[in-house]
Amino acid sequence: MVVREEASLDIDVYVPSQNREIVVTLVMVGSGGVTSFFGGMLYQFSPAWSDGGDDSTMANIGVTFVIVLSIFLVEGLMAALSKATRQALYKRLTSRFLLTLMIPSAMDVLVTGLATISLSFVQPAVSTILKAGVQLVALALATRILQAKRQKWSQWLCLHAVVVGLLVLLVNVLAFGHSGHRFAPGGQTIGALIAMLAGVLGAFRNLAEAAILDDDTMPPDSLLLAESVLSVVALVPIGILLGIVMVATDGVTARAAVSNLGNTLAEPAAIPVLLACSVTAYGKDAGKFWMIKYTSAQRQKMLAVTFPFVTWMIGLVVFYAGGEHHVPALGVGFLVPSSVVELSGFIIILAANIVVVLLKDRGSFAARWCKSAVDDRCCS
Repeated sequence: MVVREEASLDIDVYVPSQNREIVVTLVMVGSGGVTSFFGGMLYQFSPAWSDGGDDSTMANIGVTFVIVLSIFLVEGLMAALSKATRQALYKRLTSRFLLTLMIPSAMDVLVTGLATISLSFVQPAVSTILKAGVQLVALALATRILQAKRQKWSQWLCLHAVVVGLLVLLVNVLAFGHSGHRFAPGGQTIGALIAMLAGVLGAFRNLAEAAILDDDTMPPDSLLLAESVLSVVALVPIGILLGIVMVATDGVTARAAVSNLGNTLAEPAAIPVLLACSVTAYGKDAGKFWMIKYTSAQRQKMLAVTFPFVTWMIGLVVFYAGGEHHVPALGVGFLVPSSVVELSGFIIILAANIVVVLLKDRGSFAARWCKSAVDDRCCS
């Protein structure tokens, strides 16, 4: 019997530079904010959107399906452009590894689908901040309970402030969720709950992704490629089954969904916006996997809570640059008092993340002041 001895491999672990991290951060934050804006705009093109989010979910189901499928297809295609990414995935593609990949992929279908659906109920910026904020808190709790990972004092400070900011936003949704805000028709409470559910599921998806990326030789884009392909494979039969059920139970609803999808895509800007949404989603997710691998899942989620500020700013610019004259209006206007309350919640969450970044630098003014005013736990 011939025994083959495997040669030991000296693997050079890639250590990213600070400049590379800055570039990835900017791309991820910018792409994440723009993706939500484009997704919300597609719903604004939908004739059913103006009827009210809570009454038009089934009519918009075709729009939702096309957005989610387009995102996975474009992400898979763009990730597959790299030969190194394809080869790295192929070398690991055993049946056991494939089963492992199915866990985050299945969760990704749910998270992306829920996050997209929530855009038909609530403003994109609010939907994104609720999802990201809940995901950040859920991830911290999950790592503490499941992995016994102790959080730094500054991180708990951030999480407490995030919770306060989320409560402010929820109060705004409950107070102005119906007639109080004409830029997101219907009951925004439903959309808020869906976004928060997506955040909880997203936290556990991030844990699964972080475990896979713990392999030093696993490129981030290889996981993105695998997830995208498996998500498309799962999404196609789901769409077929959903269509069969809709036709069998209520043919009127199925015809309305198809008609609404056709009318939505007939809008001249719909296809370009759909492609822009999918391409920027790749930038967001590619940055996400890079941050998870080379920093941490929690660090990535701290950055993700900045997405809504980009989304909101773009929405305001588009609205006041002419979007308000479009039928229906594009972008989002500034309303008092609803928008003031939203801004307060956004500022609280953003300030918390800025403080955490400053406290990580022991030489910063914030770290030195906190150490002298409180104790050494400020930087621990």
